[in-house]
Amino acid sequence: MGILEPGDEFDAYCLHFVCMELMTTALKDFSLMWNNHKMRTHGNKTPRQIFIGGLLRLRQEQGEHLELIQVN
Repeated sequence: MGILEPGDEFDAYCLHFVCMELMTTALKDFSLMWNNHKMRTHGNKTPRQIFIGGLLRLRQEQGEHLELIQVN
């Protein structure tokens, strides 16, 4: 439509201001979906399950001195 000028900083700021919440929501949704999808090559475990399993193995190897931090 020719409304926005790509090189204009004010237009870029307005677009950023208007779309920021939409972009943030879309990125959060994608991240949740990606981290919880099953991976055929890893025994149908999700990336999140693989990550947590690695932390638990590391904890066993390092003993009780390693604290696990909750990842949201």
